[in-house]
Amino acid sequence: MPLAHANGLTSKKSLLLIKPRTGGVVLFWLLCITICSCGKDNGSTIRHPLPASTSLMIVQGVSNDISNGNISLDKSSIGNKPLEYGAHTDYLYPSDGSHLIQIGVHGSGVLTYVGLASDTVLLNPANNYSLFLWPTYTAATNNYPGTRISDQVGFTLLVDSLYQPAQGQAKIRFVNVSLNTGAVDLVMNGKVLVHSKATGDYSLFIPITPTTNNTFEVNASSSSVILSSQKNIDIKSGGIYTIWLYGAVSPSQNNGLNLGIITNKQY
Repeated sequence: MPLAHANGLTSKKSLLLIKPRTGGVVLFWLLCITICSCGKDNGSTIRHPLPASTSLMIVQGVSNDISNGNISLDKSSIGNKPLEYGAHTDYLYPSDGSHLIQIGVHGSGVLTYVGLASDTVLLNPANNYSLFLWPTYTAATNNYPGTRISDQVGFTLLVDSLYQPAQGQAKIRFVNVSLNTGAVDLVMNGKVLVHSKATGDYSLFIPITPTTNNTFEVNASSSSVILSSQKNIDIKSGGIYTIWLYGAVSPSQNNGLNLGIITNKQY
């Protein structure tokens, strides 16, 4: 059955009113005033929307060799067009429980499988998730993102906390699924936001002040050596973002790294 794409999360609340036997009008209005006063948004309240159902975003950080037809969820293709290197799906809506993720791997220029990577992910009810697919092979294989890959693929499943940021704020998370980089820092406009994240590691979402024309850099941890960067990035109020490092530093490439930015949700 096709999976629906997410256009946003909704929250539904129900209120049960019981009519009193006497003094109904007075009691009703007193109750209404009390509820309305307690629920007033004074600008500091953070609204916490609950997911209507379990959702999953798949992020492709393995190689150009993988196309959408070769990534499947429970043996069904996740879409009808290629999922390019560095791209991601919208939020998909599978049921909660265990799901099989499979990746078919092409040989260079050959449309037959040379390997298959797979893993089972467990999705809890009414949670949002991102699944990052990334290479775990070593430099000795001489296989790098954008060329040819092996069946050594990492599966990193993260819970996406999509609660609305505080008024006038945004939230950012950093994920490192790069290869051969060691520990790295995420730097925004010259200031370290996230410190010392090794391959396969990530931060929680952190609040930040929205600004325009930002420069994000990933440096070797506790150094000024820039491994990858993105400039002129706008961070909007009410936005929830993932900054992720993918690719590899290889002996034949001075820098095969990429810095991607995902908007998980915009309020």
